[in-house]
Amino acid sequence: MYIGIKYQWGGEIIKEKHTISISSDTWRLLEYLKYATRRSISSIIDESVRHYVQSNAEWRIYAKLTSVPTVDDKEQKEIEKLLNSLADDDLKVVKVEELTVNEENTNSMDKES
Repeated sequence: MYIGIKYQWGGEIIKEKHTISISSDTWRLLEYLKYATRRSISSIIDESVRHYVQSNAEWRIYAKLTSVPTVDDKEQKEIEKLLNSLADDDLKVVKVEELTVNEENTNSMDKES
């Protein structure tokens, strides 16, 4: 089964096709929702995933962190070169901090963006 996924990247919407495996019951439910709402299955899944992310604080933070643009090949090679040049002393853990996620923090993050 192919499902189109839309990504917003700098104002441009890109749709990709992916193959997924889901249970027969879920597929039947998606087909019913498609018929009942007159929407595509991919748009139903897209909306459902967005709703899931928005309703779960830890996923909202993950989504924000992963929405940062990736680097191009030249930048990637520069970063790898710098990382490979680090000495063992540079890689030692000198400080450990714990990040606590709560609903209040993620709501204030949503308002900033």
